[in-house]
Amino acid sequence: TDPPLALTRTRYAGWWRGDSTAGAKRITYGVFGYPTLLSDMPTTGTATYTVRIAGRSIVSPAAGATAVDKLGGTATLSINYATGLVTLTMNLQRVTSGGNVTYGTFTGTGAIPVGSNQFTGSFGPGSTAGGTFQGLAYGSQAGEIGISFAISGAVAAGDSRAVGVVVGKKNVAS
Repeated sequence: TDPPLALTRTRYAGWWRGDSTAGAKRITYGVFGYPTLLSDMPTTGTATYTVRIAGRSIVSPAAGATAVDKLGGTATLSINYATGLVTLTMNLQRVTSGGNVTYGTFTGTGAIPVGSNQFTGSFGPGSTAGGTFQGLAYGSQAGEIGISFAISGAVAAGDSRAVGVVVGKKNVAS
């Protein structure tokens, strides 16, 4: 439903389930679509992607009620297909009833193994908290990308967990 991005090979979904007995909240996000054929994966050059973020955070402050908020923000993604290096930076915000609240900056690197269309990575030094991400190339020549991520640690004035996706389309070289 994002006309400027106009994804045709990648989709995502989110599930949220509240356990009324224990009060636990279970949230999952996933990406699916038409993966890039291994024989069609780029092996040279560097690409950047125009991306969007969707997700949820659960923040449990030392005192007070647990908050479940939507996540938004901005992200940058670049992939060096010659070396397999994937670089992801997310500047996340919690979307609350009182307005957007900074959640944190998460910078990570990962790698696409030779002969693969998948990658994994982790958020490293300089990130607000730790976490991991995994992704898959979709469409012809990795024209679209789908990444799921999980974050945990001391974020936003309390113990926090976040899950979500980053989806995007390869930028055309000018």
